[in-house]
Amino acid sequence: MTDDKPIMDQLHIYKKLVFDILVEGMKMCEILQTNVLIEELVKSWFHYRNLLKHKKLDIPLEELISHIKIEEVNRLKDKTLLTSSRFPCTRD
Repeated sequence: MTDDKPIMDQLHIYKKLVFDILVEGMKMCEILQTNVLIEELVKSWFHYRNLLKHKKLDIPLEELISHIKIEEVNRLKDKTLLTSSRFPCTRD
């Protein structure tokens, strides 16, 4: 994963890769699917990745993806709030 692409696009690609592996008849348990995704999170998600590593290890892939979506929305909100607080609107 990279910081220069939206995380949701990358999650979609990851889910497709997992699907393709399973369709080929290869075995990949859900715990492995989830742990690989956690390990592949980008550097800017370092603290979130470490938080996930200290939680239960048997979280289903879809649940993890839901958590990542929520985290991404929160990050975008925080970024917007931080930007707007740095550059408040000026009135004439």
